[in-house]
Amino acid sequence: MKYIPLTSLMIVITGSILFSQTVDRHFNPTYTWTTFKEDFSDTTLNRQVWKPTIRYKRGLGFLVDSIETIKVEEGNLLLMMKKSPGYLDSLWSPDGWKKEYSDYVGGEVNSIRKFQYGVFECRAKYAHKKGSWPAFWLFGDSAVLSPPGSIANEIDIAELARNGAYPKMMHVIHYYHPSKDAGITAHENPDRKIYSIARHEKYYTFKCIWTPQKIQYYIDDTLKHEVINNNYEWYPKLPLNVYLSQQVTQPETKKRRTKFIAPQASLFDWVTVKEFFLAPEITCPPAIAQQDTASLDVDERATNITWKLTPSELFSNSEGSGKSAIIRRIANNNGTGTITYTFNMPSGETFTVERDFN
Repeated sequence: MKYIPLTSLMIVITGSILFSQTVDRHFNPTYTWTTFKEDFSDTTLNRQVWKPTIRYKRGLGFLVDSIETIKVEEGNLLLMMKKSPGYLDSLWSPDGWKKEYSDYVGGEVNSIRKFQYGVFECRAKYAHKKGSWPAFWLFGDSAVLSPPGSIANEIDIAELARNGAYPKMMHVIHYYHPSKDAGITAHENPDRKIYSIARHEKYYTFKCIWTPQKIQYYIDDTLKHEVINNNYEWYPKLPLNVYLSQQVTQPETKKRRTKFIAPQASLFDWVTVKEFFLAPEITCPPAIAQQDTASLDVDERATNITWKLTPSELFSNSEGSGKSAIIRRIANNNGTGTITYTFNMPSGETFTVERDFN
């Protein structure tokens, strides 16, 4: 099995027309399988999968692990922001533990598992009244936990950039690295985009496809923007956790804070991560007069591998199983044939790849 990027392949993907193109076999979005799926069907948060954020103050609110900020209800994860005047907690700093106060609390969870490259998607209904700051994002904390000189990345897939009567969404990439003068600093990708969403509360499906070459952002399967990696230092390249957040935004002035509306809750219906696997490749002679062999080079995790020859009247054997297929033509029955392989990944998802020959 060779994980060679940019290999010239002769394959057909779920179609009947032979084509030739340069394909990255390792990071081809056509070949992804579901490695993480959460539909919040339990009555409580699955803490074998999710870890709540606690003792962290972001914006105007502490992130708190509480039934008032994190709960599962009717097939949704509810992350809530609430007014909590004078909430007191301890935060760790280089000088040790110190006391901090906040007027609000919010909820956030992150996946215990990390992912590197793939399709990240969730369906959510964001709270967008004054003070609300929900987000669906990816983050790796290696800049904090690893030795000096390490870096960390953040991909904000769908973050509320402006709340209130005319809410706006944002996506942005952050790059964190140690700085002699400023400690851990963040650099924003200059390709940041902000766009409007509907005023009324509704569910949206947010998605990002992340490969080493580019990141694409979607809302309800409509491509909004893509960021091409031109060997940028800040381009995300580390394994990242999935984060779901309901934070409390930082206002420009204290006067604005009095207009905040609480409580508010953002609802997350489901979250999926589809990771890439090695794109399958069929080795087969371009022309078969009487008998020859085709073979499938496929990800080692594939199972239930079967093959089929069409049109069946050209062949004395039209189907079988396994990676290797013996192709036997019926005498004097010439014409273009197609071999189609079908297989499953561990998630149970079915994939096909096919190739034509004469």
